[in-house]
Amino acid sequence: MVVWAARVVLAAVFGFACVEKFRDADGSVRGVLELDVPRRLAPLVGRALPAVEAVVAAGVLVPATSTVAAVAGLLLLVVFTIAVLRVLASGRAPMCFCFGSRNAQPAGRDTVIRNIALAALCVVVVMAP
Repeated sequence: MVVWAARVVLAAVFGFACVEKFRDADGSVRGVLELDVPRRLAPLVGRALPAVEAVVAAGVLVPATSTVAAVAGLLLLVVFTIAVLRVLASGRAPMCFCFGSRNAQPAGRDTVIRNIALAALCVVVVMAP
């Protein structure tokens, strides 16, 4: 039951994030720029990100792919958390476009805590028998 709940929460979070980024591809690009992705790579990363999130969202719900999808989600969360912490350590507060530009807000401690909690759910799915 716990594993299924973790899968559903991850699907909902990654699903909502990808839908909002698909709705505003330019906002997704602005979001990765906030995390210091090089300007020449930002359009590619920003536009590919919602597709990857969609694959994770769908994949965690399918038992045959849930482990691989959860590992992919975990990697995304680790990369983004490190990027946020790096920018915060430089003294800047990046805008978080995690759930699209309509929901953008400054990234901070809450962003990091949320990502750690979601990463823990990914681990639950990966460790499931």
